[in-house]
Amino acid sequence: MAGYMLRDVEILQAIKDEKLKISPFDLARTDLTQRSSPVQPSSLDLQIGKVFIPPKEPADLSKVPRSYPLGDNGYRLPAGHSVIVETRETITLSAEIAAFGFPPASLARSAILMTNPGHIDPGYSGKLSFTLINMGRDEARLNFGDMIVSLLIFQFPQPVQYSYDQRVAEPKEGPSGFGPTLNELAPDFANFAARAEETARKEVEKQRLSLEVRKIYIPVLLTIATAAGAFFFGETTDVLSLATESFVEEKVEAESDPLAERIAELEQKFLRLEVGADALELDERLDEIQRALDELDRAAK
Repeated sequence: MAGYMLRDVEILQAIKDEKLKISPFDLARTDLTQRSSPVQPSSLDLQIGKVFIPPKEPADLSKVPRSYPLGDNGYRLPAGHSVIVETRETITLSAEIAAFGFPPASLARSAILMTNPGHIDPGYSGKLSFTLINMGRDEARLNFGDMIVSLLIFQFPQPVQYSYDQRVAEPKEGPSGFGPTLNELAPDFANFAARAEETARKEVEKQRLSLEVRKIYIPVLLTIATAAGAFFFGETTDVLSLATESFVEEKVEAESDPLAERIAELEQKFLRLEVGADALELDERLDEIQRALDELDRAAK
């Protein structure tokens, strides 16, 4: 006969029979009618106990990893960063009980990825730990007591032949625990902070170069406009002075000649140009000047 998944009352009975031990757990105050109950219709919810933050540089693995103190404000997990979360509860499974862990929907809604949910063998005893990565745009909040994993509980008709606690572990070199995992994890797994800083630096450099280019081309364009006026009308129109000193040396009679009227409009545009204006506004004004020069060129032809 195959094993089967336990429903709410069966999970409670397994806890009463100590086939499934969980601590802390207040059996007397567990009310199955409440959505906040750790025993759900077909699962058992565990909570956040501790948060361990990967070091910026590899740490001494002989030391016990320090956990972040979860006070009233919890821990704010920045976008792109990773942590290891340990459950508040310690669980112990008998030789006939197994479990599967799944991240709750609340993590997905917060754009948090849990990388290592999975099964728990009969005979396991201890806390559970999970690696979380914030895949969202904003920081996510991790609070002490928040639900972190839902366990589906399975029972076999007979105990397994060799449970997890009965099996001989192969000797491992180096420290145990998840200290090595913390050293392998990058605090900023996607390198978001460095990428954002580099993007900002490039944008600033781009704007600086753009301003430098405009400083070069503004006098050139205005000089061309001045030369064009002198070439077509036999007299010098000091456009550069109009742009930088905000005055007009000569007025053009625009009543009889449509082309002269366009020249007058162009002069007015130059009069309003402020060389020290904002880069974007200056760019727009240059576009206006260029269009006016193009119209002037077409009219002259």
